Formats: sequence, structure tokens, C-alpha cells
Amino acid sequence: MLESLGASFVFETVKKFSTVIPDVIAKRRVKSFFGKTVLGEKFYIVVDPFEHPEPRGSVLPQKNRYIKRFYGRKKKDSGLVGEDKVFGSCNLRTINYAVSFFGKFRNSLKPIRIVSDDAVLNIWDAGFLCFGSADSNVKTFDIEKLPENNFYSLSWDKNARCFNVGGKNHHIKNGEDVGVLVKIRNPRHNEHFLFLCEGLGEWGTSGAVYYLFHNFNNIYKRTKGKEFCMIIRTKGGSDESAREIDMLLK
Repeated sequence: MLESLGASFVFETVKKFSTVIPDVIAKRRVKSFFGKTVLGEKFYIVVDPFEHPEPRGSVLPQKNRYIKRFYGRKKKDSGLVGEDKVFGSCNLRTINYAVSFFGKFRNSLKPIRIVSDDAVLNIWDAGFLCFGSADSNVKTFDIEKLPENNFYSLSWDKNARCFNVGGKNHHIKNGEDVGVLVKIRNPRHNEHFLFLCEGLGEWGTSGAVYYLFHNFNNIYKRTKGKEFCMIIRTKGGSDESAREIDMLLK
């Protein structure tokens, strides 16, 4: 009887530690990669709301700023005055990926902080993970323009938007969007890091976010704490198709 109880105790103890140790290692990797404050208060995921050019009060009663599609559920689609600030469907995908990933490492009472770009315009004493291009996310724009970002720029080539990475232009082509996944040290507060998941279109952005979180361990091992810029291509409509084209390290 005592031998049976002893064997059971040893088994349960080994079982417990076999799950705890991998969790500890995973959390250590997350803090090493994203910065020590990633599981605390000084880390923000920054998304990009946009506004209708016509103020709510200036729209005539019989007119609407937005259309809600009902896909045959009603005789016709409905017009809406709508919210002043709205988010695209891309934000739903990217936030879902982020919450699913960080939720494994954070206390449920202290979820990852997700904010709009206007909420952190003048804040730099933190780590930032920005979703959306410099054309739509002001924090992305500010980080992209830092002198310390010598990886890439968002520019124009032949009247088309493109990313210039290492002197080469990357465009949307053959139904594939292009995005960049960037990590640089925060030059104003060196204990933090700045991350950008930026696409030329929405699938470039969400594809870069998907690639980051679904290939985290591989990216962690390959980059070894260095700053980097990855070029990601994604087929429109499928974040799961995201694949790496190239990577610059420094």
C-alpha cells in the first residue's frame, strides 16, 4: 500500500514538473524576445482606427456615412451614420492572434494592453508592437521614421506603394500582399523593443502578425536577440499562406 502511494506521488510529481518546466522556458523566451516588460504594464499592442471624413453632426438625416451589408437577410442593406472611429476586419484577425499568444503567459486579470495609435502618440517609455502600415498607424509611422531604422522604408515605385528593403523594392503582385516584420531596440528607452507588423495591404499586415506568432520559436532561435527585418508574402484571403522571403539581421 505504502509502495503504491509512493509510486503514485513520484508519478504525479514528475508529471507536474514535466509541464511546468516547458512553461517556464517558454515564458523566458517571450520576455527575452519582446523585452522584460512584455508581461507587465509597459508593453502595448497598437492598432489603427480610421475616421469618416464627414463629422457625425454634418450628415443629413436622410443620408448615411456607412452601409451595412445584410447578404439577403433583409430586402436591402441598411445605411448607418456609424461610429466616429472604426476598425477594419484586419484588426480582428491580428488582435485574435495576439491575444491567443500572450494569453498563455499573462495573468487573466491583466491581459495584454491593446490601444489605438492616438492613445500612445507621445509615449515612448514602453515596448510597442504595432499592427498596420505607416499610412494608417501613426505609431508605426513614428517608429519607421526613426534614424535607427535602417532596415526599410515605405515608398513609391512606378506609381505603386512598395517596401524598399536593402535597396530592393517589394510590391503586391500575383495576388500576394507583402509585409514586413521588424524588431529594433527603442532608442529613447533602451530597455524596451519596438516591433512592426506592417503590410502594403491588410493581408500583408495580418500575414506578418500570423507569421510572428505561429513561428515564434523558430524566429527566436534564428534571431538570437538581434534586431531584424523579415519580408513576408501572403496570398489575399489566407493568413496561413504567409511565408518568409528574406531576412536582414544586425
